[in-house]
Order: sequence, then C-alpha cells, then structure tokens
Amino acid sequence: MLDRCADLRVAYAGELLFTHATAARLWGMPIPRELADDLHVLVPGRTAVRRPRVIGWVRPSSPPQAALAHGIPVTSPADTWSMLATMSA
Repeated sequence: MLDRCADLRVAYAGELLFTHATAARLWGMPIPRELADDLHVLVPGRTAVRRPRVIGWVRPSSPPQAALAHGIPVTSPADTWSMLATMSA
C-alpha cells in the first residue's frame, strides 16, 4: 500500500492527503479487511481523484489537520477515527 500511496502522490504533485481507511491503515488502526483495499484521497479545492481503486474526496473549505505516517501525508489520528465512523463494512 505504501508504494501505491507514493505513486499517487507523485502523480498529483504531492497536493493530496490520504484519509479514511487508508489513513487508518497507515496509523495502524484496526479496520475490517473489506475497507482496506481502496485508497481514500482528499485533494483540497480541486476535483476529486478518479482512478481505479481510488476513492476521491474534495473538501471545499480548509482540509482536516494533516500529519505524516510512514512519510505519507494523512489526516490526524482523531480526524481519521471520526472519518471511519462514516464508513460501513
């Protein structure tokens, strides 16, 4: 998964933030396996990323708090946890 995140980050010139289940995996949070396959990506103020196995999100206002996990930009643990509450397995 780290390679897929890094490749996507390069393709979008680093202007993205990994969210939801992707951020949870990078933080080491327990999530159901069926939520772990797709990459969840937030691109602030732009069109959502559209690629196979990528779920794009757009947040028109300021993005959630960012942090680094394994050198990858992700939502903070608290924001990630609250985003997981919106998902279902």
